[in-house]
Amino acid sequence: MTTLRLTAEEIAELCPGLTQPAAMVRHLKEQGFVRARIQAGQIILERAHYEAVCRGEFAAGNRRGYDGPRIASLAQAS
Repeated sequence: MTTLRLTAEEIAELCPGLTQPAAMVRHLKEQGFVRARIQAGQIILERAHYEAVCRGEFAAGNRRGYDGPRIASLAQAS
């Protein structure tokens, strides 16, 4: 079963030689994973975003202003 977020091991494979979370996030963002972030000391990278970037669907020219779901608007919809 795959998880919604990449595991620490998967992130480490994407950031060879890096150990500091801030440096790892910076490296991920340079690779196009703009939604990578640090939360509670852990690096968060959603699997769907990772896969979209790898497929080229989230490239700079394809974003069209999309910045992910707006949590407040999702709560109002229900």
